Order: sequence, then C-alpha cells, then structure tokens
Amino acid sequence: MGSLNHLEELLFQINNLILQNKLFDEDELLCSFKVFGGLYLTSCAEKYNLIEPSLSFKKKISKISRAFPTLYDIEIYDQFSQIYPKIIEIRNKFGNKIGLDPLGNLYQKILTKTAKQGKGIVFTPISIIKYILHQIGFPNRYSIKDKQNIIDLSSGSGLFLAQAIDVLIEQNIEKFTVNEIIDYIQNNVIGFDIDPLAVYISKFNLSLILIERFKERYNLETSFTPNIYLTNSLAKQGEKDIAEVKKAKNQHYDFVVGNPPYIEAKRMDKLTKKICLLNYPKAARGHFDVYSCFLELGTDLLKDNGKLGYIIPSKFLSSRYSKEMRRYFLEHNLISEIVDLTHQNVFRPAVYPVILILDKTRLKEETIKLANNVDYEELQTMSFKSKCKYVSADFFYKTTNKTIFLPDSTSLSIIEKIYSDSEYRLGDLVRFRWSISFHRRGLREHFVFEKPVSTKSRKFLGGKPFGGNREVERYGINWKGYYLDYNHEKAKGMKNNFPEIDIFISKKIIICQHALRMRATLDAEGYICKDIFLLGHLTQKARDLNISLELILSLLNSELFSFMYSIMYSSTEITGKYLHYLPMYLHDLPFIIPDDQQNELLIQKVNLLLEQEQLNPVLDEEVDSLVYGLFKVDEEERKYAKKHINQYLVK
Repeated sequence: MGSLNHLEELLFQINNLILQNKLFDEDELLCSFKVFGGLYLTSCAEKYNLIEPSLSFKKKISKISRAFPTLYDIEIYDQFSQIYPKIIEIRNKFGNKIGLDPLGNLYQKILTKTAKQGKGIVFTPISIIKYILHQIGFPNRYSIKDKQNIIDLSSGSGLFLAQAIDVLIEQNIEKFTVNEIIDYIQNNVIGFDIDPLAVYISKFNLSLILIERFKERYNLETSFTPNIYLTNSLAKQGEKDIAEVKKAKNQHYDFVVGNPPYIEAKRMDKLTKKICLLNYPKAARGHFDVYSCFLELGTDLLKDNGKLGYIIPSKFLSSRYSKEMRRYFLEHNLISEIVDLTHQNVFRPAVYPVILILDKTRLKEETIKLANNVDYEELQTMSFKSKCKYVSADFFYKTTNKTIFLPDSTSLSIIEKIYSDSEYRLGDLVRFRWSISFHRRGLREHFVFEKPVSTKSRKFLGGKPFGGNREVERYGINWKGYYLDYNHEKAKGMKNNFPEIDIFISKKIIICQHALRMRATLDAEGYICKDIFLLGHLTQKARDLNISLELILSLLNSELFSFMYSIMYSSTEITGKYLHYLPMYLHDLPFIIPDDQQNELLIQKVNLLLEQEQLNPVLDEEVDSLVYGLFKVDEEERKYAKKHINQYLVK
C-alpha cells in the first residue's frame, strides 16, 4: 500500500471520529482535513525539533497553533491523539515519497470525476508549475528587495505559490533573515479560491514549505498568516469580501500565475455566468469557458511591467469565444510564449492544454515564441529549442479569426507564403452552415424512418443511430436508406425548428464535421443532412467571379487543404485525433483564383471523380498536384505535406 493510501485511511479515521463524537458543526470533510493538516504539520515541526517530543499532545498542538493560527482555527481534541503517532510512522516510512502536497493529493483522490468537472478542477503537475515560474521570472534576485507581488486567482491546493516561495527561500536564505523572508511572503504572496477546502490546503502547503525549508531555523514564536482568501475572484466587488480581500482585488501585480478552472458555459451555474457577462466583455462571449474570464482578469490586474503565466485549454488558440481576447493580445503584442502540451497526458481526457506566457514589457516588433508538441522531459530540462519557432504577432492578426497555431519551420513557410499570395478567403466565396439538429432526446424517433411516411419524406444522411458519418466520403455518398419527415409545423410544435428546405434542395457541398482528412462531396439530389455534416453554398461574389462548387470541392478534398487545416486548427482535435471542421475555420482558409486552364482541368477531374463508384487514386492525385500548383507549393513542400498527412491524418 502506498503512502497516499495510508494517509487516506487516516483521514477516514479522523472523519469517523468527528461523526461519532459530533465534534464540529462545520462540514465534516473540511474539518477532517483541518484536523489531519494540523496533525501533519505538528509532526513536521517535531521532526525538526521545533517542538519537544516530550511535550504532551495537547501542548504540542497549543505551541504550533500559535505559530500558524489560521491552520488551527478548530480545536484538535484529545480524541485525535491516537492518530498522531500513526502520521509520524507514515512520514518516517515513506519520507520524500509523500511529496509536497499531501493534502492536495488526498483531495484529488477522493473527489469524484463529476465533482471535479462541476468545479472545473484539474491539478497541475509540478514540472509545469516550475516552468511557468521560471519563464515569468519569479522569484528573482530583486523580488524581496523590490517587494514584487504575485497572485494566483484560483489557487487550488496552492502549489504555484508554494513552489514560488520554495524557490524564493532557496535563493534568499543566506541573504535575508527568516523573519524578513516571512514578512515578505505575508505581504506579497496572495491567493484566492472559491472552495473553503482549497483555501485551507493552500494555507497548509505554504506553511509546510516554511517548515521544510527553514527546518531548525524556523521560530515558532513567529506567527505566520498566509494571504490565501476565500472569495470568488471573478466578482470584482464581492458582497462578503473582507477588507483584506477588497484591498487585494483593487491592486495590481508584478506576476499573475495559475491554472484557472475550466467550466463551459453550458455547465456553468447562473450566478457565475451572470458575473462573467457583467465583468468580462472580451472573454464572456458566445459559448465561453470560465478560464477565459480568469485570463481577462489576470491581464487587467498586471502592472505595466507585469507578467502572467497560465496553463489553459488549447481551445483558446482558435475558439470563437476567445477571438476578442486573441485580438487584444495580438494587437498589443502581449504574448511572449506558447508551449503546446496537447499530446502529453496532463489532464486527459478533460482537456488538451497549452502554457501561455504574457509580458507587458514586450516591444511591438518582438516575436512570439511557439513550441510545438513538447513532452514532460523536455519541459523539465528546458531542452526543446529545436521545437521553438518565433513568429510575428502580425501574421496571426491577419487571419479573420485571429487564430494562433504552432507550426514548425516548413509548415510556417508554406502557410505564410500561401496567405500572402491569396486574394480571398474561402468564406468570401462559399458559406458553410449547420444542418438538421435534434435538440432533445427522443425527438429523432418522431422524424427519422427507414421508409417514406409522407409526401414530405426526404432522403436523409446521418439517420442511422450512432452510425457515424461515413455516408459522406471524398467525392461520394453512401446513403444508408433513412428518410426524414421534413414537416416544418410538426418540428416547430416540438420546439425543434428545421431550416428552410431550400438549403438542402439547392446544389451544395456536404462536408463531414469530424474527420481526419477533410471529407467532402457534391450533392445535386437534395439530400437532407444531420448536423454531423456541414453544407456549403456559393456566395454572390463567387457567382460574380464565375467560381464553381466543383472548384471549391477540389480544394477541400486536396492534401494541401487538409494539411493547412490540421496545422492551423490542431486545437480542434478531439478523441482519436479527429479534427473538428467548423464553418468559421473553413471560411478563413485562403483562396487563389485559378487561370482558365487550371479551372477547367480541376472541374473536369472533379466531375470524373464524382462519377466513380470508388475513389480513383490516380485522378485524386492529379487533383492534388493541380491544387499544389495553383498555390505554388514546390516539390519539397509537397513531400512534407504528404508526410504530415500520412503521419497524422490517416489511420
């Protein structure tokens, strides 16, 4: 049995004693952690002879509670004296294996997956914390002298701040007295959290670091009160905020760090959503996520020379709701660095993360450091220089969606060249839109059938339950025999409006919403489509320029466009490495008008491909070659794109 299991067993013993003896009126889990934390910290103090072993249990608790009053705000009764020697025994047996966050690890272990998701909780590995602190430059040799301050707006178990003061003490233990360092920490290291248990664990971890770092030097006559506060960080004027919290919320900081909670708008409680919409105009847009509001708040709290280091979902790089935040960061050139950790097992399956570093001291001409697909070992040793690229903020700012992506040198060169040569965006010429959705369980059965049931019945793609989207292949349709009763009035009565049927009857492109490579075809038969497919129709501009759907289809199904999409929108990746093909991203892809000969050849070959029962690989390759030529992609670049597709977009 590992150390964590032993500690968990003791925590449950404490919890049982509390329940059996009805010792506290507060939440029993919180009280259990407070008792456990008090006993554990006492054992650490005794380890370094800060407490005489000969003292009675009651006197030991009394002595350390004066040194850390906020950790001992409930009475630790004699009933718990039987637990204390067991904690000492486990600490002696496992030593360093227990780690720097025993309470946080216990909390994480006992939280259910549902509870974690509801609170937006994901716990940050220490290697990521160390890297973020190093990259923002905290602590540094001026931190104590200049009274630099740091805040974590969602401190969780306090590991960011604990690690920060751990390094701070290591750097300054011979330069300043213990009391000077403690005084600095008490006035300049601040944390907020909305969870009372997280607040306690943060306070515990900061106190534990002091004892573990100072050891025998620590003086228990010195009272330490960590500035970790129970508050909703996003509520700029919290009704229940004490004076110290109000002061902390109204000052600016040299450094803002953290791993903000990840809660999508659809899972957000009404109060949180209201606070976000009221206070965070850049972040709270559309189907936003609460982490984006923490990002806006953190940026607003920075001093003019301040730096921010967060780990956040990669969705920030491309999502619609983050567009205004990206616009602001790019316009002011605040982004110093982005490190891609999406292929590491950090928070899976919850989220694919990136590290984001902002720096308000950056000059307008400074480039953004981008590191793609970095692994843990490389992050710990900072040995991923070969994966780093430096890109101007202006390059990303030029895209309609302000999308940020992390290319390597070759893909960056290809995409930069194509965008600089392009006269239009795909969205100028074709409008992609959603199709039929069933918004409630059970609605499908009222409309989808295996045979026509009325004169309004239409052939339906996506009708088979859990049937996937293989009815649409590149240049082909494999209809499974389902029909949709396209009854507008019936759908409206069931509060599930259907779009106008014209968008289905008219000639259109159908594209799979989730796929590895893009899969699209042309439909002139009027198939109705479920929302696992997107529909594409020509704009008036396309008609004015004599652009055809066949030409657009040749681009969508080409290697080049799948390559570009997978580089630019890798942050849309879902389980199984499938990409999410969405209208706003497709609209932002580049377009070059072909000359008459190129146009005629592409249309001719697309029509031949559409006539084939099976995809003709020779014709398909000829289309690829023509598209590469249209966008002036040379032979070496073509080889690179093919290799990328074979590696990432083919099962």
